[in-house]
Amino acid sequence: MNENKDKIGIPFLIIDDEADNASLNNMGSKGKAFASTINGHIRALLALFEKKTYLVYTATPFGNVLQDRNEKSDQKWTFQDNDELKEFDQESSLFPHDFIELLFPPSNYIGAKHFFETRLDEVKKIDSLVHVVDDYIDIFPSRVFTDTFEPTNMKGKVLILCLFL
Repeated sequence: MNENKDKIGIPFLIIDDEADNASLNNMGSKGKAFASTINGHIRALLALFEKKTYLVYTATPFGNVLQDRNEKSDQKWTFQDNDELKEFDQESSLFPHDFIELLFPPSNYIGAKHFFETRLDEVKKIDSLVHVVDDYIDIFPSRVFTDTFEPTNMKGKVLILCLFL
């Protein structure tokens, strides 16, 4: 494709699952001048089309909404195609300008909340989740508290210390 052509007239859709992962511009302060690799590829692809939608899904949208909404790149996005280096324009940013929608999980979804949420009525049914096991003391004596051998001089103490390091 010729990178200097007019924009493509067919609709274009990118669906980015886990959009808080690789597609964010993660270059820090350097990101003002140029985009990270995947971010730059996506922005260059979007810039090729007249009608485009970038749809993202993520359970943790903090990175997406905290990125610079006014980010603009005057830099061309370069792409190596075999022996030829091509340059493309980029979309200004991947900030969710149009809308953000909170989706609730379906009733059959099993996630972290299912396993880690505390339900007080169920906790009362459980005797104890912590069982103290102390029968190891005779088998594995303490390295810290011992009443057997203690060196009396500094040289002996240093040798014992080196032995346990």
